[in-house]
Amino acid sequence: WQWNITPELLGRLKKPIIVFGAGNPPDFDPRKHNKVFRTHINQTMKQSIFFGLRSTGAVDAMRDYLEDPEDAPLVFQPCPTTIGKYLLPGQVGGDHPDERRLGLQLGLETPHLDSGLKPEDIFPRYVHLVQQLQADGWQIDFFAHKRTDFEFFVQHGERLGLNPVQLYGTPDVLFSGVHAYAQPSIVLGARGHSQMIPFGAGRIPLSLSTNQKIRFFAREAGHPEWLIDPWATDMADR
Repeated sequence: WQWNITPELLGRLKKPIIVFGAGNPPDFDPRKHNKVFRTHINQTMKQSIFFGLRSTGAVDAMRDYLEDPEDAPLVFQPCPTTIGKYLLPGQVGGDHPDERRLGLQLGLETPHLDSGLKPEDIFPRYVHLVQQLQADGWQIDFFAHKRTDFEFFVQHGERLGLNPVQLYGTPDVLFSGVHAYAQPSIVLGARGHSQMIPFGAGRIPLSLSTNQKIRFFAREAGHPEWLIDPWATDMADR
């Protein structure tokens, strides 16, 4: 829950609140989080006229923390990126991306590390994966949503001949990011938006199955087979 406002200040807001297409915390455990969460989320819900989460799984999980779940304005609201080809058709282009172009994305912030994606463990697997793909004739784009995402590229990218794609630090990233994610036919990512943006562009989003948010989306899209176990011994072959 990233809205860092005290319950006292929250209560002073006069305008009704709208939460639109928010992501759910990965594998949320209230015992490991700030004790104010349950109070805060209930207060926010009572002051809201619309509270939309990105998956039905997230909606169901949220109800467990609500005092009045039946009366809450809690609904399934997909992120607008999931219909990107309709909202930004000029950035997506035609329906024929490069069939031998694949995107990789690997988040390395605290939630990703907590889910087991430690560089010393996952990087060797990604090196092996890239080498196998390149041997089959695939061109690899490496996407970074934040500076921490570039760590694999810093260590291995140039040697492996990856194409770096920076999706932060410029004001036009909303548009350029959709365009960039529309180029590969397949994207293997570890962030929610590395699923949603390619999906919205009509591409195939494979995802490392490391947390509930990732798993919820694949199931919501009707394709649980898009989930990849990063710790499977045959991960690269899959």
